[in-house]
Amino acid sequence: MKTMFKFRCPACDAGLKTSGEKAGTPFDCPRCQSPGTVPPAGAMVPLPRAEVAPRRARPKTPQRSVPVRLQLPGQFGGMQAQVTQGTANTLAKTFLGGVLVAIGVALAAFLGGKHKSA
Repeated sequence: MKTMFKFRCPACDAGLKTSGEKAGTPFDCPRCQSPGTVPPAGAMVPLPRAEVAPRRARPKTPQRSVPVRLQLPGQFGGMQAQVTQGTANTLAKTFLGGVLVAIGVALAAFLGGKHKSA
């Protein structure tokens, strides 16, 4: 891993960082656009290396399976399946949303259907 160093732009005093390999090379300051030269590695302050700990993977908890039965009225049939709890919750929310939309449409048709004219 390359050692990174920090230094300041001589024109605007902006804090900059670079690898030690670029010492002595020309640069344009990203802040003030002034041309400059990267100082020698001995004149720059080394940045401490970040100690990155490996990320521990969380153990996956087994998904609990629940039975779901969908039955359509009359002779239209239905189905039964084993799904995870999250999928069962999503199915319940979708069903409830559909029922609420149907109720809203029925109310709109009932209340906004016919107006008596004078």
